[in-house]
Amino acid sequence: MTNIKNILLIGRAGGGKSTLSNVLSGTSGFRESASLIPETREIQTKKFELEIDDRKERYQIIDTVGLGDPNLTEREIAIKIVEVCRELENGLTQVMFVVGGRITQEEIKIFNTIKKTIFDKEVFRHTTVVRTNFPSFRDKDMCNKDRDKLKKENRKFNKLIDSCNGVVYVDNPSLGLGYSEEEIKLNMKRREESRDILREHLTKNCQSFYNPPNLKSIKERFNGGSADFEEYIEKELEKIERKKEKSNFAGKVKQLVNVTKKEFFQAVVEIKDYCKVM
Repeated sequence: MTNIKNILLIGRAGGGKSTLSNVLSGTSGFRESASLIPETREIQTKKFELEIDDRKERYQIIDTVGLGDPNLTEREIAIKIVEVCRELENGLTQVMFVVGGRITQEEIKIFNTIKKTIFDKEVFRHTTVVRTNFPSFRDKDMCNKDRDKLKKENRKFNKLIDSCNGVVYVDNPSLGLGYSEEEIKLNMKRREESRDILREHLTKNCQSFYNPPNLKSIKERFNGGSADFEEYIEKELEKIERKKEKSNFAGKVKQLVNVTKKEFFQAVVEIKDYCKVM
């Protein structure tokens, strides 16, 4: 399957990634969570086909571990996602950033960490924001209002929305226990409509391959697997963290020196305290 198109799902634990995977692939191969408790603690994949211009296109969904899973550290989550991307023969066709509700700082932080480790600024052109669990997904006005709300919640997420390959609204209600036969039929209909929306977006907007230089170099360096792969990623993550700390420190120093003479002594004390921990 050399021409398979890979779709990487990233999102908060319990935010509906696995359900979305089932909706998109038209299968039930991914374990769905009936609550905010995450079901996906390891990478799950599923292949499916779509008809495009009288030909069949092959896709693979990669359902990653949930961001913010209390059983995994941020670094463990980042390493798992980097590792699965390293093993993709054709790179990625699309990153789907799955948002089940309010966006959190933690989600944005881990996404940016992954971006700096294996992606580049071009990743935004290959990223679709998918707003799940949205009952009014058919109402364009409601979708636009929610889109504006998401942009106001987080400045960095605002940048992602403005630069990404689109924001898609769907609903993926549960088909599990506790529902009547009539409710299950209605939920199935909503899932089918959502699948049509997602697949139309894929066929129209997500056909190119994305294989950034960082990811290529990691593949070349660790082709076939290497015992020090995790150590290498750990070092890269530490570099990112140190760079961020220096940037924050520089901003703090700039803030502290722009004070009145009366506050100057206190500013010097605070700068010295910062220097001790650097």
